[in-house]
Amino acid sequence: MNKVMILSAELSTLDKDTNEQRTAQLRQLLNDNNLPYIQCVGSYQGVEEVSFAVVVNVEQAKSMVIEMGQMFGQECVLYRDNYGHCSLLYSDREESIGTMIAVPEAKAMEHDSWTYNPVAETYFIVV
Repeated sequence: MNKVMILSAELSTLDKDTNEQRTAQLRQLLNDNNLPYIQCVGSYQGVEEVSFAVVVNVEQAKSMVIEMGQMFGQECVLYRDNYGHCSLLYSDREESIGTMIAVPEAKAMEHDSWTYNPVAETYFIVV
C-alpha cells in the first residue's frame, strides 16, 4: 500500500469559479513536480470538494504536499501511511485519526468526511 496524502485547493468561503481555478492551479503544481495523483471527490467537515490523492513514498514529496496545502490555505492535509493509519497534518501538529477503510457509498454518506476515488470506484472513510 502506498503512502498517500489527500488535499484540496478549495475553500468553503469561496465561489465555485474561484475554487475551480484554485483546483486547476493545484493540479498544475502536482504535474510540474511530477507527483503522481488521482483526482477525487471528498467531503471535509460536511463540505464536498474536489481533492487529490497524492502518492508520497519519499519524504521530499510529503514535504512538498504539506507546503502546497499551506499555499492554498488548507487547515490540514490527510496523510495515510502504508499500513492505512491516518493523521491530519496541521502546520503546528499532527493528529492521529484512525485507519482508512473502503465502504459502500451509503456508509460514506453517514460521515461528514470521506473520499471517493473514481478510478477504483470506491468510497473511503477513516475509523
